[in-house]
Amino acid sequence: METKNTGNSRCFTRRHLKPTQYLLWDYAKAISQKTGVFRLNGPRVAEELVLNRKTVDTNVKKLVEKGWFVKVKEYGRKPDGTFEGRQFEVLSHGDWIVRHPGKCPLLQPIDHAQFSTMDHAQKLGMDHAQKRSFTMPKNWAI
Repeated sequence: METKNTGNSRCFTRRHLKPTQYLLWDYAKAISQKTGVFRLNGPRVAEELVLNRKTVDTNVKKLVEKGWFVKVKEYGRKPDGTFEGRQFEVLSHGDWIVRHPGKCPLLQPIDHAQFSTMDHAQKLGMDHAQKRSFTMPKNWAI
């Protein structure tokens, strides 16, 4: 189910995830477009994304922990004896903020003083690199 982001439109999925997590999330979202379910085949995903299998497994685990993948079915055997991989619902950013209220820092009023500690920034779902601010040098020519 796709929901609209009714808050601040400056936030996107990639702001909450590390690059390899976003790569996997984006791939899974595209693959699951028609059915709404991502059927994980680790070796195939690793080959298509040019990642190793361990990286895929680690990032799937992290996406489940962060709530971007919702486990629908655990792996097992079909009635005909063939293997069936794990299945996940892949949440859009809009769906994720509905299920995780208060975790999207850009949908809340920003008080920059509150980001004085890394712990507080991480509670809001920000990565270390996003905490830093960047200012242009005064002698920068446009």
